[in-house]
Amino acid sequence: MKKIKLLLADDHPIVLSGLRSTFEKEDSIEIIGECQNMSQIMDTLKTKEVDIVILDLQLPNESGFKVAKKIKEEYRDVRILIFSFHAKEKYIHFLLEIGVNGYITKGEPTELLIEAVYHLSQGREFFGKDFADKVEEIRSRNDKRKIISFSKREELILLMMAQGLKREEIANNLKIKSSTVDTYKRRLIMKTNVSNTAELVAFAFKQGYVP
Repeated sequence: MKKIKLLLADDHPIVLSGLRSTFEKEDSIEIIGECQNMSQIMDTLKTKEVDIVILDLQLPNESGFKVAKKIKEEYRDVRILIFSFHAKEKYIHFLLEIGVNGYITKGEPTELLIEAVYHLSQGREFFGKDFADKVEEIRSRNDKRKIISFSKREELILLMMAQGLKREEIANNLKIKSSTVDTYKRRLIMKTNVSNTAELVAFAFKQGYVP
């Protein structure tokens, strides 16, 4: 049986040592290399066959986001499992856009890390308990956003409304008439199937149109 070829990427030697110790016990997993920065990661990917990269979000001089994006741009078939101390929900949206395949925190049990690797090796995703619900929420929100199509101007006015700007302020910022702002607002209310401005603003926040 072909072994799962694993590349470990973390800037802490003690973490790399722990990961190696964990996966060396698995007969179906082969550790291809250990890296502490983006340069080492990309050099390894150029010269060796890698199935999965276990990646920390904090590496010297480069963020894990940038590293993950570069990996996916140059090696689309390589799967990425984020393994980090950070459990911030705001990271999930960016990582999903990049195309990472899994995310668990360093506080999770070792068994979960092993399970995640096997999931990814089968073409599946794996998100730890801190993130699974958030991933579904983000994807559901994105699906709804795809159904409702807004123009760039409509999105901008929706954002300004959600930020609390009055019709006159929006008109001045965009150099349009206040009546034109009203026209856009009515159009937005119709598209989103809400009843009033308050519901429209709530929609903007719920669907992620406000950063």
